[in-house]
Amino acid sequence: MSKLTLIDPDELRMIIAEEVGTAIKKAGTADPRHVENVCRFDNLSLPAAVEYLRELGYITTVKSLYGRISTGTIPCRKVGRRLIFSRKELAEWVAGQTSTPTTRAARRANAAARLANCVIHKTAKV
Repeated sequence: MSKLTLIDPDELRMIIAEEVGTAIKKAGTADPRHVENVCRFDNLSLPAAVEYLRELGYITTVKSLYGRISTGTIPCRKVGRRLIFSRKELAEWVAGQTSTPTTRAARRANAAARLANCVIHKTAKV
């Protein structure tokens, strides 16, 4: 039969605090408020979403993010009064916002094709 150990609530809190502190130090952060560094969940708060977007190379602010939320141009959900963002959806959104740079030769070829198209349309009208 196993032994039963009784612990008062204060002692239990102390044991839990020590174990949590040890786990946080092992995870590489000394600030227990930044739990996201310990467990990287898919959901992000608004300030964390701004930071994540910056990590992805999309420089933004909380104010501009609120503007995008109000126009519905950025994916987010509202849970109660909190805005929740998905890492995956934000990464896909950033990928859709970026474009690949074109070479000078490609830009000149596109401009020449547009010019030729305009000339064709104007001569057809005359």
